Amino acid sequence: MVLSTPNSTNAKLAPAARRAVIAIGMTLFAHPTLACDPAAATTATAYCFVSEVGGCANLPNFLATHQPSFPVTLVIDEQCGPYNDTLILPGRMTLAGVGRDGNGELLFRGLDPNEPALAIAAGQGHVQIRDLLVRNIGAQISGTGLRLDGNSMITLNGVRIDRFNVGVAGNDSYSVVINQSNISNNRTNLWLGPLANSWRVRDSVLSQAAQWSVRVAGPNNDVLFDGNRLESNHLGAFILNSFGTVLSNNRLEFNGAGGGWNGILVQPAAQQSRLLNNLFSTDIIVDNGADTRCAFNINVTEPLSCL
Repeated sequence: MVLSTPNSTNAKLAPAARRAVIAIGMTLFAHPTLACDPAAATTATAYCFVSEVGGCANLPNFLATHQPSFPVTLVIDEQCGPYNDTLILPGRMTLAGVGRDGNGELLFRGLDPNEPALAIAAGQGHVQIRDLLVRNIGAQISGTGLRLDGNSMITLNGVRIDRFNVGVAGNDSYSVVINQSNISNNRTNLWLGPLANSWRVRDSVLSQAAQWSVRVAGPNNDVLFDGNRLESNHLGAFILNSFGTVLSNNRLEFNGAGGGWNGILVQPAAQQSRLLNNLFSTDIIVDNGADTRCAFNINVTEPLSCL
């Protein structure tokens, strides 16, 4: 069946006939799971706007009652908050805004120093957060923007997280992807702790941290940072304590003004780090690790220890 378009022969149909054709087309191509039934959204697959699940005020309750057996996409299309408690996402959820720096915002205030703004239910995964602003608007920088603890298969795309003690923190969390996001203006932008393995951070901005931008604290392995921009982080851009971390094709500029102009600091606990094809300005590489390798880095003196 060919549905009518303004330039097609079918456009000449009488209005009633056109309506009938459109109705048939909607029936044929409708996806019954991509609708939000507020009464059933907690127990069935759904595509919902926050206004359809009781608005921002009901968001904590909706997240707490949705069952992870039923995937849901929840669109935050307005400014929600400020919240003073953690929002816990169920597994198999997509939490979406409405475009980068758009109206989709989750605001927080009054969090304890290490309390997360967002977390994922224990043991759950397959969660995507995209095109969303997550911000602490309290008078003091506090809390953690997103904490992953035992959560795997997590994707952040086009997300902005700022003004927290830590932007994103992870322990015992595998296969985390952060892409085209802006995680800046936190005390520490990213903190990768024990068993934060197989993380991929690409094409993102990780700038203006009050301390280190990225702490790969370990013990962990198989972490990749590729194509990111790190600028004006006070203590430095990267500090590594892990096994097999790869830093490639990143831009490092004016990091470490608070002490030593450290672009990359490889600690003694780090093993087999790979520093490849990064572009530096004033920053330096300090290598105290074991079996570090440097190659093709631009505008920096590569330590003899890693050549």
